Amino acid sequence: MAAGLTVARDKLDAAMARLADLLARQGAGAGGPRDLGLDGLLMPGAASVELVEQIDKAGPFGASAPAPRFAIPDVQILFAKEVGNGHVKFTAGDGLGAKLDGIAFGAMDTPIGPALMCRSGKRYHLAGRLEVNVWQGRKSVQLRLEDIAEAFDRTP
Repeated sequence: MAAGLTVARDKLDAAMARLADLLARQGAGAGGPRDLGLDGLLMPGAASVELVEQIDKAGPFGASAPAPRFAIPDVQILFAKEVGNGHVKFTAGDGLGAKLDGIAFGAMDTPIGPALMCRSGKRYHLAGRLEVNVWQGRKSVQLRLEDIAEAFDRTP
């Protein structure tokens, strides 16, 4: 939604100060550059083509209305390979048999690529958007990875 207003030149500083105060009260700017907004939590086994198709029906999605971003918690990278120019194709698993394929575009130019390629047995939390991948006529769900964080063991 857009809005316009007219402010006399001599009142501009006061108007901007008031606007900044109102925005600060609503939490604008409270997120830091490393904050990532998430819309839901999803286990790998729940990510299905049918789910993605249902989400797509809620669209259209675009710059002003992005598709939902999900956290995929506590998974292990089972497979990873560099594809194209610095992208990483991977498979993550929850340790219970459920797996989720993913793609991380441009990952090798960021810390995400080496984390995916390491496969040291560490567990990770993943964040990204779900999409349907069609290859050789077969549909499958994949995660378009946007961020990754190591999942630390919190058991005493």
